[in-house]
Amino acid sequence: MTLRYFLIFILFFSYEAYSKGICNKIYAALDIGSGATRITVAQVNSCKNKIINILFEDQTAIFFKSELDLSANKKFSDQFFVTVLTQIKDLRNKAMKYKPTHFVGVATEAFRQADNGQEFIDRLANSISIPLHILDQRSEAIIGYLSALHKVGVDGQKVIVWDHGGGSAQLTSVGEDYQFLIGGVELGSQTFKKMIIEVLKNQNSKLMTSPNPIGKVNAIYASRFAEFYARENLPKGILNKAKSSIVAGIGGIHYWSLKKSLGRKEMNRPYTLTEVEAAIKRLQSKTDIQVGGKYARTDVSNLILVKGFMKALGITQVHPYNINLSHGILTNRRYWPQSTTNSDGP
Repeated sequence: MTLRYFLIFILFFSYEAYSKGICNKIYAALDIGSGATRITVAQVNSCKNKIINILFEDQTAIFFKSELDLSANKKFSDQFFVTVLTQIKDLRNKAMKYKPTHFVGVATEAFRQADNGQEFIDRLANSISIPLHILDQRSEAIIGYLSALHKVGVDGQKVIVWDHGGGSAQLTSVGEDYQFLIGGVELGSQTFKKMIIEVLKNQNSKLMTSPNPIGKVNAIYASRFAEFYARENLPKGILNKAKSSIVAGIGGIHYWSLKKSLGRKEMNRPYTLTEVEAAIKRLQSKTDIQVGGKYARTDVSNLILVKGFMKALGITQVHPYNINLSHGILTNRRYWPQSTTNSDGP
């Protein structure tokens, strides 16, 4: 090897090592949802907006939407803040063991609805020394869509990303002009559960916090309602293209809740409408204790909600992915500083 080529060889690999040092960061992100709060710490290539390796993930059950529904003034209480702070500090402290250079979080529908949503999130951000942002529904939909797209691995026009949370749902795709096509509705997991309790069971949802056991007849009516709601409120563009698209389900309902309810060990293949209907029949007469788990009071109604939307969309299967908004914001430059080289973190 001549001296010239030797120098080129050395310079090339020196640049590669340098660029990796500049671009590779450890970021941490919080997804404060209406029914669950999730955290992800990952090694991220900030130059390519790409997650290299997920170092840590965890979640905790915090029912923001239920708390809001139980309040007399559509506000989160000071007592509730203390509970939330304890749980989120615990997640933050676990994440800090991985020494992230920066930390950020986003909050969703329950905070859009609460009269003191911004005040609450600002107070929480100051208490944990982490910047927190309340997403509007369009931003929430786009972040979810983009975070799922690389997992699905096909043209974006052929994919609908369905993110169903505690307070709302977003079904997102792109049209022929590659402009975003977004269907955002406010019938989330917690909202649907409340409807079953109040409308179908004629009970006070402030006194009865679980619809279980739902029963055969109520399960049928609840499914019909979810189907009707989806048909009436989702854009025609989404409804018309669903049958010819891959429908990717992201978030806790599609992955964790249905994984448990369907009795699966893994969610590495699509779940079907037939599976969902069979699980409803098996669980519709069970109590919270019989259903089991932290999310027992919504696991069965989640199945019914998903069934109704699948019927409205005219689809027989959904491809589930273990993706939430924390994954999306980890690769979204909007939430990260231009240079993080010298940061010591929060």
